[in-house]
This record gives sequence, C-alpha cells and structure tokens, in this order.
Amino acid sequence: MIFDACNSGQAINDFRANAMATQVFLGSGNSNKSQQVKSVDKLNEKSGFFILSASAPDQSAFEVTQLSQGLLTYALLSAVKNNSEILDDKNVLSIGKWFDVAGETVTKLIKENGAIQDPQIVRNNNFSVGIVDKEIIAGINLPAEIPLFAPTNFQNKNDSVGYDDKELSKLVNSQLSKLSSRGTNNKIMYVNSTNSPDAYTLAGRYSITDNDIKVSFNVVLKGKSRKQLEVTGSLDKLEKLAEDIASAATEWVMNNK
Repeated sequence: MIFDACNSGQAINDFRANAMATQVFLGSGNSNKSQQVKSVDKLNEKSGFFILSASAPDQSAFEVTQLSQGLLTYALLSAVKNNSEILDDKNVLSIGKWFDVAGETVTKLIKENGAIQDPQIVRNNNFSVGIVDKEIIAGINLPAEIPLFAPTNFQNKNDSVGYDDKELSKLVNSQLSKLSSRGTNNKIMYVNSTNSPDAYTLAGRYSITDNDIKVSFNVVLKGKSRKQLEVTGSLDKLEKLAEDIASAATEWVMNNK
C-alpha cells in the first residue's frame, strides 16, 4: 500500500493499533470471525505486506514545482527508471529495495528545499512485484527538472563597503519570483531559502554614473561562476533593470542547463 498524501503516516499508526486490537481479539475465543482473522494473517505472512507513506503523521507531503508532481511519486518512478540496485537478477523488482531507495530520495530532495518530510515504511518480509524490462523503463516519462534559483547578491561598486543601497537584489528576487509563479508554464523556480547544491544564484556589482547604471554579475552554480553577464539601465527605471537581469540570467540558464 502506498499513501502519497499529507499526514499519511497516521495510517500506519492506525494499522498498528488495529493489529494490537486483533491480537487481543484472537485471545478471546475461537469464533468464526476469529478464524477469519487468523486466515488473513497466514495469507499476509506468505504474500508479504508493505506500507509506504509519504510522510509522518504530523508532516506534509510536498509537491515540488521543479518536478511537477509529489516527491514520493517522483522518487518511486525515478528509482524504477534509473536505479538498477533495486532489481534482483537484473530485472526483478524488489519491493523492499524499491521502497527504501524511494524513501531515501524523498528525504534527500526535501532537505535540499529546506523542509522536512520523512517517509514511513512498515514491512513484514521482502518479495518481488514484477519484471522491469526496457519497455517498462521507456514508458516512464520523468519531468525535466525546472532550474532552481536562490536569492541574489548585488552590491554597489561606488559604495565603500559595497552596500546595496539601491536594493537591486530585492528587485531582482521579486522578478525571479514572478517568473516562478506563472503557473504550469513556468520555466524556473525561485525560493527564498534553500540548501540545494543545484540552485543557481546571481552575484555581482553595479556602478552608477549620473542616471546610468551598469551591472556585471555572475550566474553561479555549486560555488562556481558558470557565466558572466552585463546589463545596463537607468536609475529611474530600476524595476525594468531588474526585469532585464532576471530575463538575461534565466534565458542563459535555460539554454545551457
């Protein structure tokens, strides 16, 4: 059983509570109902019974815009398509290995996005659930990850301490946020805080001459500059300048990711 829903770990707690109640019930007599429960338990021991819930009882099950779907669903599909370690004899899908890898993937991805989501797994024994062949793998179409942008860092070159007195960082962040919130057709995702090593950041300095402002900045990924860009504008149209910076950066990332 797979629950890809918020607070779904509560279902596991309910199953455990029912199991304890069943044990008490089984000791109370040999009624027909008691024999039916025993028969179900024997079948369960032979077939195996796994429960995978997307989150703990008090946690949300996140959908990440980058992946265009719930994390658990993505992790399960990704494991089948990309991780041969979950297969026995090269093509036999092991449910225990499958659920373990999916759970680890969810935990890793959600930490990178600054949140907490702990998948819950209950198992009886391990068993195989099917054959994963080339046709199955080809039929899994994973969404392409949308580039992730973190907050920018711009400094005024004319200022002795490099203070961003024109609040250009704030304006560019706002433009990135707008690009990120255009619905299902958005090309990027912007977050206010993230630990993801795959998040792009924009960092640079601007110089001001009269009403003219020139911005030189780097598109940074994993601590290294991927591209240096330059955008010019005017002080009386800073929002337009911020829009141009965001557009130039996202266009380059989309063409070079």
